Amino acid sequence: MEEFYKIANQIHNDRIIEKNKIDIDDLAKKEYSMFCIWSRAFYNGVFSEENFKLYQKIEKKSINFWIKKRICELFFNYEFEFDYDKNKWKYYKKSHS
Repeated sequence: MEEFYKIANQIHNDRIIEKNKIDIDDLAKKEYSMFCIWSRAFYNGVFSEENFKLYQKIEKKSINFWIKKRICELFFNYEFEFDYDKNKWKYYKKSHS
């Protein structure tokens, strides 16, 4: 019976750890929401890539690369892949087909 409680306790601890993990999608959506609020207030609600760059510059936002990458994937229709030969990210706009 002691083994059962040990396993149950470990499962409980694992669930708490999983619950507290930071979700990159949530962070990206929160940052994009802040951009949308800013854009509605100052730029007539135009949610363009250019305005997103302007938002970062004017608000002096230093957004983490991974969050920016996820915003571009979720909201600006970009796709990323890592080029191991050049050791850098390549990105391109997805087609609407």
